[in-house]
Amino acid sequence: DEAALLDLVFLPAFSTRTGVSEISGRGVGLDVVKASVERLGGSVRVRSRPGKGTEFRLTFPLTLAQTNALLVSVDGETFALPVSFLEETVRLEDAELHRVASHGVLRFRDRLVPALDAGAFLGTTRPSERRRKFASVLSGGGRQKALLVDRPLETVRIVVKPLDESLGRPLGISGATLLGDGRVVMILDAIGLLDAHLEELRTAAGREL
Repeated sequence: DEAALLDLVFLPAFSTRTGVSEISGRGVGLDVVKASVERLGGSVRVRSRPGKGTEFRLTFPLTLAQTNALLVSVDGETFALPVSFLEETVRLEDAELHRVASHGVLRFRDRLVPALDAGAFLGTTRPSERRRKFASVLSGGGRQKALLVDRPLETVRIVVKPLDESLGRPLGISGATLLGDGRVVMILDAIGLLDAHLEELRTAAGREL
């Protein structure tokens, strides 16, 4: 079955490269895309014709523009975190945060989860300047990341708005939304957060285990 063979490209760790470089050959990418699309109620299909090219077709429901998000506070700013990637938000006093090979690792429910300080990632502060009180554990495509934030605020229904092209693609931001009180809030890029420092953090966690 040709379709079944093409679907192999979505398996974790699958790669067509014979060698590994800094940007390819690690089998990281399409499995995250498929998991993310399916979380949104969509589907992804691939077709390929030798010598002509390959087509990826992503299909989404019409209601995709609206989603639930957890509002979190980071250095006095409010950000929206899509709940489709959110496993749980915990107090750091209920979980152990360690430093392994210069990276943060959260011991959570008998698991080691790579940790990422939201302020450091977004450029609002340095990790050493502030001690976070909560961790939002994200998961997708077989990956996990503990995003360290000051505190969770509330879960709201948001309308996703793409950023103006003139703004480029800010690191860690996938879009914006307008809250009921008139505030414009940036939407965090969950996939980008899950992929941040992926290989280094995975190696560090493996050594700790």
